[in-house]
Amino acid sequence: MNMKKLKLIKYGLICLIAIMIIGVLFLLNKSYAFFNYTKESNKINTASASGIDAKIISGENNLEINNSYPIYDSEGMLKDAFVFNLTNAGNLTLTYTVKVLNDTDKQEGSVIPDNFIKYSYSLDGVNYTTPTTLSLTNNIIVSNNLIKGSSDTIYLKIWLSSEADNSVSGKSYSGKVIVSATK
Repeated sequence: MNMKKLKLIKYGLICLIAIMIIGVLFLLNKSYAFFNYTKESNKINTASASGIDAKIISGENNLEINNSYPIYDSEGMLKDAFVFNLTNAGNLTLTYTVKVLNDTDKQEGSVIPDNFIKYSYSLDGVNYTTPTTLSLTNNIIVSNNLIKGSSDTIYLKIWLSSEADNSVSGKSYSGKVIVSATK
């Protein structure tokens, strides 16, 4: 009798642990969906999630290169910037990462590869970084910390690299800004 009872208790414990693991996985999946937020519109975009507010200030809400020709970095640095602001609305210091990815939903026709897209950014609108190719940084533009209540305004310029060859003729690029933040 004791052996049957022990086996029954052991079986019950295994079932209880399995149910708890499934419950935790279910809750983790739901919390990811709760904190993962995407908003898109033709007007000025403002999005808030996980304690960070993102607001597009200027740049016509897009990062596009259409019917362009390759230009030198000195010309690219003269282009108008795509400007957006990130504010830490939470109670803890946040670490954020800004990436620019190819927006395949808006692409028509052939796409200019990332290794021909150059960018430079500034956190003050004056002092820009050395121009770099998107593919060299794994599409990461900037990573930084934001203390509680502080903001970063990011000025981003993109252009078709002077190293682009004839294979990009007639192609376009439409980028989207992805901001991820952790506490």
